[in-house]
Amino acid sequence: MVSKLAALLAAVLLSTSLIACGGPELDQADDDGMAEDLRSSNEPTDWVSAAKKVAAEAIPSPRLVRLSGTAKTSGYAWVFTFYGDGKSFATVKANSRTAKLLEHGTLPFVPTGSSSIDISAVRVNLSDLAPLAKQHGIKGDLKAAELSQAVTARPAPRWYAQFPEAALRVNAATGDVE
Repeated sequence: MVSKLAALLAAVLLSTSLIACGGPELDQADDDGMAEDLRSSNEPTDWVSAAKKVAAEAIPSPRLVRLSGTAKTSGYAWVFTFYGDGKSFATVKANSRTAKLLEHGTLPFVPTGSSSIDISAVRVNLSDLAPLAKQHGIKGDLKAAELSQAVTARPAPRWYAQFPEAALRVNAATGDVE
């Protein structure tokens, strides 16, 4: 119970610090034609290298710390948050066709509570979340999803998926629902 509470608190703090310190809130990611149809076979984890390349033009040594998507009228909008050397950050909006820099700059302090995501460790993709939710009695369409990695005793990338009536947290390396 205590470890689940600690993990939940870490996730909330991570999301809050990332929104406040390194990227636009998901609702600010306007529907500008870059939304991706979730029914397509495209996975946002496949676009990390393209997003990282764009981030590298703005900050030194970008490291992915957050991948977040939210439902829009024409599909899902995906925003990638990178931290660079020092206190630099960049946010990049990407889809299966293109990636563009949203913002970059220097943070007033080095964010704590998050670590870089090793995308090669991610075994559970976005397309796996709806079937997992259904297995756990969660109904409805995916409204938002985030892939991040909190600094914990057992760090691993985790998906946080929001459905209309419930949320789901999945270890992206093992597929365990937490």
